[in-house]
Amino acid sequence: MTATPERMDGVDIYSMFDNNVGLDLRMREALDQGLVAPFHYFGINEIDDIHYDKSTENDLNKLIKKLCISKRVDYIIEKMNHYGFDGNKRKCLGFCADTNHARFMVEEFNVRGISSELINAEIEPKQRQLLIDRLEDDKDPLEVIFTIDVLNEGIDIPSINQVLLFRPTRSSMIFIQQLGRG
Repeated sequence: MTATPERMDGVDIYSMFDNNVGLDLRMREALDQGLVAPFHYFGINEIDDIHYDKSTENDLNKLIKKLCISKRVDYIIEKMNHYGFDGNKRKCLGFCADTNHARFMVEEFNVRGISSELINAEIEPKQRQLLIDRLEDDKDPLEVIFTIDVLNEGIDIPSINQVLLFRPTRSSMIFIQQLGRG
């Protein structure tokens, strides 16, 4: 089952299953039918110091410099606290633009007392699962896992109660995949 059968990598997901489609259900339909948890999406304005333009969109290094600002982290945490989460413990995924951005976010969140870890392509699957298990454990202090394109699809972490989308994208598919993790 997938809500996003169209893939950016060009792989034909239908052919992987001999074109045997068990269910073709998009997020809107699943929400309307009460099959997935409803959610609140809040689009937050960027801090005043950050302005995007064509040169930023096309230059990842320029973009990362704009994203890795301590003042921006303070603003993000302020908004996270303002909008909150369901439950007794924050269980959050933060989708970042690249590994440098994710490492910066982990470091900055940890300095501010929000226990955070990184999952990227360099982290072995067993270690990824250990971090996910820690996040789901109400007694573990881990609150946020920052990631880069690893947890977009094919993963279900039922206790997630907050998703942060820091990775700029024009792809509605990536947006829906990352949003769907929550």
